[in-house]
Amino acid sequence: MYSRTVDDTVVMEIAQHCHKLEKLQLTAPCKITYHSLLILSECGLLLTHLNIGTIPNIPTADIARRCSHALSCIRHLDTYHLHQNDPNSNILIPYMTGLTSVSVQYTSHNYIPLLAQYCHKINQITLYGPNCHVSDMLSLCRANPLLQVLYCQNQGGCTDTTLIELIHACPQLHTLRLPYETNITDIGILALSEHCTQLQELLISKCHKITEAAVLQLLQRCRKLTE
Repeated sequence: MYSRTVDDTVVMEIAQHCHKLEKLQLTAPCKITYHSLLILSECGLLLTHLNIGTIPNIPTADIARRCSHALSCIRHLDTYHLHQNDPNSNILIPYMTGLTSVSVQYTSHNYIPLLAQYCHKINQITLYGPNCHVSDMLSLCRANPLLQVLYCQNQGGCTDTTLIELIHACPQLHTLRLPYETNITDIGILALSEHCTQLQELLISKCHKITEAAVLQLLQRCRKLTE
């Protein structure tokens, strides 16, 4: 459903009449409140996927607990759309265990540890913001060995050691984008060529210490590269 007029009444009608509903996608910013999440959690639907543009404000831990089923069905989290809940993210994220994709603007340091602690099915991570720390990135990646796509806007902190740890933590990684200057050398590129032969997209910017020989080795071993 793509409509800004969707509200709790609409969700209640859906819950009452669509007893076999498994996926609900509300792709536009709408007018639902936490009452919609309560309805979806408590009506006994077979709901497994919930995509909503903005997570409505959930004011208390008890309400978060009662919304736990709907929260566990959310598949994508954009922390910009969690801003209403920012002070209470610690009462929400423990229930959001079904997340497969996250986009975290690094303005609140409590998000990454919570995601690393409770969410272990994430296959796509986007981290952006001037204070994005490599240690936090690695902790989240280590907690999600199914990771396939990583886009990290970190300024100058990524080294060969970081890259090698990432490769071993996430063996299914096929897309890696590091758009800011890194300290990666041939050592990191050769590790990629040896352990990530399934690579499809690779962006490492301003990597002045990488030689042509290492790039050729990468191209020879990573035959699935398209970009």
